[in-house]
Amino acid sequence: MRILLTELETLPKNVVSVLDSLEFKVDTYQVGNINIADYDVVFGGSIVKQIGLESFKNLKWIQLSSAGYNHLPIEEWKQKGILVTNAKDVFSDPIAEYVLFYTLMF
Repeated sequence: MRILLTELETLPKNVVSVLDSLEFKVDTYQVGNINIADYDVVFGGSIVKQIGLESFKNLKWIQLSSAGYNHLPIEEWKQKGILVTNAKDVFSDPIAEYVLFYTLMF
């Protein structure tokens, strides 16, 4: 399984080495350094929207780095049989802490 990681700023620093140790083929996205058609999994939906789904010949799964997905063509991707998952609840604790802090501050 080949994995393409984009939006690296949202991931822990050691994610590439961890995935490599599990014997996944992992690449990080840089313009022109890879053949997009080879990837089964993409982390970060914006790159799929930007490049176009037709360029990803083997794509089976898109993992979004955000909870929101209104800006992406999710229905089109699902119709093509691609699993799309988001980062639901990843931001729940930080948002709750932020709201509580500002409530106490005021």
